[in-house]
Amino acid sequence: MHGKRQAGASTLELIPGRCYSNGLYGNHWVVRQVDRVVDGAMVDFRVVVGAGRRSRGTCSVEEFLRWAQHEVCRNENSWQRV
Repeated sequence: MHGKRQAGASTLELIPGRCYSNGLYGNHWVVRQVDRVVDGAMVDFRVVVGAGRRSRGTCSVEEFLRWAQHEVCRNENSWQRV
């Protein structure tokens, strides 16, 4: 099961294995990878870039979607918006 947010014309869907960014700059920038979405209500994730790197967390789908500004993917040595 996935979590989903409608934001204007675009939709952000939480899919296990994909990465999402808070869209901030510098030391405040963080990328989280979704491990799983439980019953469409909770998200298990791990931090892959930024503060808390290599840590894991759990939060509600709503909280994660408020945090996430866009999906990102790694392209060699950099991260790009999907």
